[in-house]
Amino acid sequence: MSINKKTMKLALEKDGNITSPSLHDVEVTSISMPSVKESKELVVGLISESGVKYEAVFAGCRSISFKGFYFQNVISQAFLQDAQWVLTKLDDYTNEFGVQSSYDKNALIEDIKKNRMVLVEFVPSVGCALLCLCEKFEILEIG
Repeated sequence: MSINKKTMKLALEKDGNITSPSLHDVEVTSISMPSVKESKELVVGLISESGVKYEAVFAGCRSISFKGFYFQNVISQAFLQDAQWVLTKLDDYTNEFGVQSSYDKNALIEDIKKNRMVLVEFVPSVGCALLCLCEKFEILEIG
């Protein structure tokens, strides 16, 4: 039995808030990381209030931060920021990105520029907060 997956077109507001597909009140149902050494991919299972299932796929992950994964994990807002934005706000995220020295920071800056990395943030209503610096982010509708 094959599962159909359709890549969703993302719509963003000026502040990076993902408005389509709407992730407001979507529940995080699973988190999986296939072999981290090989793919550096994170897959987050999501389900909407109406029962629509999605996968949020983070490819080429450089840094992942989770806080507070509980029995219920509901997203309030989701943001997607481009490499330029990340570079201007880098000092605000040094702890989450594991930056401990100027060497680490310079290596991170080069990696962000070279791979045109994006920052994805899931802000919770309840439960899990997620912050991921990655090369590619997409949402797949599972049908």
